Amino acid sequence: MKIPLLKRKKKSQIDPVYFKKQPTRLKNKRKKTSSILKFRRSDKSSSLKKKRQLSFIKHKYLRIALKYFLILFIPTALIFLSYRGVKSVISIRVDKTRDVNGVQTQEGQVIGFEGVPIFPNSEFVFQDYKTDDSVRQFITSGKAIYRLPIHSTAQDVYDFYNKDLPQYDWEHVLSVERASEVQKYGEYWVRKDEGLRIHSEINDIWYEKISVKDAKTGLKEEVEAAAAHELVMAGSSTTELLPDFPWELAIPNEYLIAYHASNFSDLRGVSFKKIGGTDRCYLEPIGKIGSHLDALLTGFLSSNKLPPGETDPKKQSEGWATINSFFTEGNQGAYLEASITNGSKTSNAYVLENSRSNFAYLISSFDNSDTFCKFLVKNLTVKKSGFTGDDFNFETGD
Repeated sequence: MKIPLLKRKKKSQIDPVYFKKQPTRLKNKRKKTSSILKFRRSDKSSSLKKKRQLSFIKHKYLRIALKYFLILFIPTALIFLSYRGVKSVISIRVDKTRDVNGVQTQEGQVIGFEGVPIFPNSEFVFQDYKTDDSVRQFITSGKAIYRLPIHSTAQDVYDFYNKDLPQYDWEHVLSVERASEVQKYGEYWVRKDEGLRIHSEINDIWYEKISVKDAKTGLKEEVEAAAAHELVMAGSSTTELLPDFPWELAIPNEYLIAYHASNFSDLRGVSFKKIGGTDRCYLEPIGKIGSHLDALLTGFLSSNKLPPGETDPKKQSEGWATINSFFTEGNQGAYLEASITNGSKTSNAYVLENSRSNFAYLISSFDNSDTFCKFLVKNLTVKKSGFTGDDFNFETGD
């Protein structure tokens, strides 16, 4: 039997296993740390990562919140600032509502008149008496008076309101000249269902609430009624005043004449009342010539709470006060014309000088109606003093 020289080994039937190449071991490799230290290091790194993640998340949401805050805040701030700006501009013209003795009025507007701005630097004539009942009643009657500033004119007033009132929805409807005999002087405005008359008298600005109809006609009906009354009186049979009375005037017979004692023992006053009527017009001595007429008027009104010649205490009033006064030229020379009030009523008063008696006389009805008083002012004449040839009748010797 032959023995082979080299016996070949059979290949293994097992599939070969491949191992990954192991990294080269370095001589200077760090020493292995203990498992406890390794755990601590990994724990620290993970917590640090979490903190970083949380910090990132917080900053992310903070940035988003800041973004939306700015988006909302900036437009809101702009709207708010615009609103405040507009409000402040409006408040310059019309400020907060204030109470003037029970009358609600916007600051910057005429007391008792909504939507009527005050003329710059003018002052309410009752500035120091706003708490008086008489002032409140005067305001609620639909009237107001402001003192015109120095160096300002009536035309300045009208120019101001022609520019400003349309902004408050007022429409200018009529201008009436002072010389008009068929309408009342002033500027007339309307707004919805209300009318307004503005006119200047010497140093004052007058405001008056009227109807829309009266505003469009310039109070023509009032003027016509007064003119008709004068025509009736002019055509009536008349009665003369007493011979010793210092005034001369033919009084229509439809008026009753009543004389009474005055505050001056040697002078009498007289009142006139239409038959069947209630209103009276008084002609009353109030002081000697030489003093200022407005001072005489003020003194008389403050010291007399009863109408002239009246003795019944029940007819005592709250007292009258002067609102405004100015001089007017008449057929007897210059006389004082004034507006007076006792709170519930407003009336006109006239003070004329009588050279025969050397006294000043007051003419007033102390009521809202003064048509006959105007007739007196227009027609009264001072009685002639002393003897003249015209007074002597050569046939009878009288």
